Amino acid sequence: MAPSWSLKAVEGLAEALPQPAGLLLGAVDEAAHIVTLAGVVPAAADASAKTVADLAGEVLELLPLGVQVVGSYGCSAPPPLPPLGASGPGCPAVGVQRGGAGFTLDGEPAAEEVVAPAQAGALALPGFVVLRVHCDLVLRVVCPPGGATLQALAHAFVEAAEQLAGPQLVFISEPKPGGAPALLTATSQGALRAALRAADPCASLAPLTATGSARGAPAAPALEFSPAATGSSVREVPLGLDALALVPDASPAGALCSSALGPALRRQLDLMEKLLARRLQPAPAGGDGGGDGLVAVRAHHFRPPGWALPFTACYPRVAADAGAAEDALLPRRQALHALLGLPGDVPMLRFANALKWGAGAEGGDGEGTGRAARLKDDRFNDSGWGCAYRSLQTIVSWFRQQRYTDKPVPSHREIQQLLVKLGDKDGSFIGSSNWIGAIELSYILNDHARELAAHFAAQGTPVMIGGGVLAYTLLGVQFDELTGEAAFLILDPHYTGGEDLKKIQQGTWVAWKVPGDSAAAGGPLFVDDTFYNFLLPQRPSTV
Repeated sequence: MAPSWSLKAVEGLAEALPQPAGLLLGAVDEAAHIVTLAGVVPAAADASAKTVADLAGEVLELLPLGVQVVGSYGCSAPPPLPPLGASGPGCPAVGVQRGGAGFTLDGEPAAEEVVAPAQAGALALPGFVVLRVHCDLVLRVVCPPGGATLQALAHAFVEAAEQLAGPQLVFISEPKPGGAPALLTATSQGALRAALRAADPCASLAPLTATGSARGAPAAPALEFSPAATGSSVREVPLGLDALALVPDASPAGALCSSALGPALRRQLDLMEKLLARRLQPAPAGGDGGGDGLVAVRAHHFRPPGWALPFTACYPRVAADAGAAEDALLPRRQALHALLGLPGDVPMLRFANALKWGAGAEGGDGEGTGRAARLKDDRFNDSGWGCAYRSLQTIVSWFRQQRYTDKPVPSHREIQQLLVKLGDKDGSFIGSSNWIGAIELSYILNDHARELAAHFAAQGTPVMIGGGVLAYTLLGVQFDELTGEAAFLILDPHYTGGEDLKKIQQGTWVAWKVPGDSAAAGGPLFVDDTFYNFLLPQRPSTV
C-alpha cells in the first residue's frame, strides 16, 4: 500500500495566492511523508511548458537547496515535479481547489495543517532546519595576453569547486555566545540537531578542508607551479559564498556534508560563474551592471514581508561607492522583483535589505528582518533646542528602516554643516545650539486631516511639524470620513530620559492626540496664534 502523505501550509498562504496562476513552492520530508507548502510565485496561465519550466528553474536557483516546486495552479503546462530518493515514494502534486478555498494532493481536497514559523523571525519551516554555509574564496583567473576569456574563467571555477568537494571537506558551526563549536563530517553520528548542539531552527557553518594526508605533512616547503603562456596575467576575484540549505531536522548528520552543504556551495559557485560569464560578453545581459567582467561577487540573503523562507541573490560589486553600486544594480533588482511578484515601487532587495547574520542565525541584531532590538539614541544632549533636529533624524531613520538608503542618520553637527554648505546659515552656526525649523507648505492641522491621511496612505513617511519654538513628528492619522473627527499619532522629540520604551509610551511621548490635548511635557500641544510648517517627505518610487 502506498504511504499516506499529509500537507502543511504556512499561515495566510491560501488567502494570498496570486491570480490567475502560480507555482507552489515547498519542502518535502520523505521520511515523515509530509509536504510543507511555503510560498507561491506568479506565473502566466497561458505559458508554454518550457516557459513554466524555465520560471521554476529561475526561482529555485534563488531559494535554499531543498526547496522544490511541489505543484502549481492555473498553469496550462504545470512543471514536472522533481524525483525524490531513488527508493523513496513519489511526492503527490499539490494544487489549489476551485475558487482558492484550499489545497489538493494529487487532485483530491487536502485537510492541510496551518502552521506558522517556529518562532518570531525564524527563517525555517516547522520540522526543518535552515543551514547557512559561507566562506570567502579568491578566484584565480589566469588570463591570456588578450585578457580574460570564458575558457580561463571556467578553468578557475573548476579549481574552486574542487576545493569544496570530496570526503576531506568538513564544516564547523558558529556557536551562540558561551557555546562551543561543533564539527560536521561524513562520519558524524546521530540526527542533525544533536550533532550541531542547536535548539533553534537555524544554524550557520563554515567549511574546513583537511590540511594533511595519510602520508603525513611534507618534509620540505612545497611550491605550486602553474604554467601559462608568455604575457599572461593572473586576476584575483573575491567571491563571497553564502548559501542556504533546507533539510528536515531529523536528517542524519553524517550525510549532510555530501547531500546538502557541499552541493549548496557548488550550486552557488555555478551561479557566480554564469554571472561573471555574462559580464565577459560584448553586451552584458541580466542587469548585472556591465563594465569590467571580473569583479567581486557576494551572495546576500533576503526575506521580504510575507515570505516564509529567505532567498539568495548574488550581486557583483560594480563600484566602490555603495550608492553607485546600488544604482548600477537597479535593472537586476527590477528583474528579480518581476520574477518573484514583489512590488515595483518599494525597495526589498537592496544591500540594506539583506539579512544580517550575527550572534545566532536569525538575522543578528534584527537589521534586515524588520525587528529592532533596541531603541536607537545618539546620546547627545540637545535639551531645550534640538527638537527639530530630532524630528529630522526620525525622518531620515524612517528612510533607512524602509531601506531607501543606507546612509547614516546625520548628527546635529552634520545637519548644521550641511545647512552652512547650502548657504542657509553662516559658519558660526556650526557647533551652536540654534534652532532649526521646517520650510514647507503651511497647513492648519484640523482643516487638513484628510490630506494628511492621504499622505500616510500613499507615502507613509513621517511628517515634521514646526511652529514657534517647538517641533513634533507626525507618524499617523486616524480620520473619520463621516464625522470629520481626527486623531494624530505624534512623536514628541522633547523627551530627555533614558532608553525606557515603557516610560516613553506611558508618558505620552509617542501617543495619539487631538487638537486641544496637552504636550507630554505639559502645556498646550499646539498654540492657536502660532504659524506651523509641515514637511511631507516624498519617498522615491523605485526598488
